[in-house]
Amino acid sequence: MSAMVLAACSNDADSSTNQEVVETEPTEAEETTVETKPTETTEPVVADPSKEETEEETQVEPKVIELKPLTLEDFNNRYELDTEFSEPFIDGKFELKDGTIVYADWYFYLEGETFEDASAAFIDGQLVDAQLTLKEGVTKEEVLTELGLSEDVGYKVNEYTGVVDLVIDKRFDDANIQRLPSEWD
Repeated sequence: MSAMVLAACSNDADSSTNQEVVETEPTEAEETTVETKPTETTEPVVADPSKEETEEETQVEPKVIELKPLTLEDFNNRYELDTEFSEPFIDGKFELKDGTIVYADWYFYLEGETFEDASAAFIDGQLVDAQLTLKEGVTKEEVLTELGLSEDVGYKVNEYTGVVDLVIDKRFDDANIQRLPSEWD
């Protein structure tokens, strides 16, 4: 019935004519026609889960990595100590060129992901210097990433030995050290 009312309302007849619209009950034939018309339905769109996973995989957001130098605890948990070469120097005595004495913990480590062996000095559990013999083909960026260091860290390579010196605290630059803990009587 509502279909008929809608049809009557949408009639293109001139609105200035006064025609009376009479509602009549639909006949059985009209009812059948109305009932047999297919109704338009919209089915909910079901997402293909495998397609969603693919889209998520391709929309990779860059990871923001906050670089934070490894601490003494981190080093000792990640790398095996090389006690065959030397026992660690706890509160090791470093004499600087100007005669100043600085105490730091000095450890020796076996192989890491990017280096063959390493030594590292720590003050209050924080890394202040590391010397590493890099594995073949390893880049500066890879070493810095492994150790959680930024590009701002001083970096020197001894061309004769291939040892990389990462200086975080300028006092521990090789050129500034007069005597190492292992050189005291």
